[in-house]
Amino acid sequence: MKALIAKFKRLQLIILVFLSFIGLLINNLQGQGECDIEYNHGQGYNTTITSVTDDGDNSYTIVLNIKHNGCSGNCKAMAHYSVEAQPGTYSDVFVTVISGNLNYENINMGPDLGGDPFTGFRLSGTAGFGNGNPGEFTITYTLTGDLQNQQTLVKSGNKDLIVAFTAEEFQSVLDCLGGNIFPYYPPPEGGKLENSLIGPELTS
Repeated sequence: MKALIAKFKRLQLIILVFLSFIGLLINNLQGQGECDIEYNHGQGYNTTITSVTDDGDNSYTIVLNIKHNGCSGNCKAMAHYSVEAQPGTYSDVFVTVISGNLNYENINMGPDLGGDPFTGFRLSGTAGFGNGNPGEFTITYTLTGDLQNQQTLVKSGNKDLIVAFTAEEFQSVLDCLGGNIFPYYPPPEGGKLENSLIGPELTS
């Protein structure tokens, strides 16, 4: 009888841990939108910091989300999109198209962006984005060293539509998302304990 009660209590504990994990996961997914920092370039264009991750080796992975709402007329098509960054501090730039018909010629890694008022990298020769063409894409890149003040620029017609993010804003997104989660105990060899239903976190 005592063995049965002990098994029942272990089962209750497992269920409680599982439900707590699910709750944390739901809260994290809900919190991601709340952590975003968004600025409006004008002419239907918006840039948002959606993710900043501390990679743990003096570098950060940053995700910017860029949207156009599909307005036309005075909302000219985007000719290029630029991100300010200090020379030698950025790498691993890639673009993911989420919706719409964005296409581009190349990613110009700079740092000189000829005609733009800052150094950094640029999505060049863009088409199919703006001027009646709604869409959404992300730019992901790695930044080495400290977080920086970074401007982003939409070249729309003959206008440079610029917004400015501060290093503190990048840091606030990182903090809001919880940064990186590192293990707080030395994991056992093989990643688990034999004959344990609840895992090493609760048995160490």
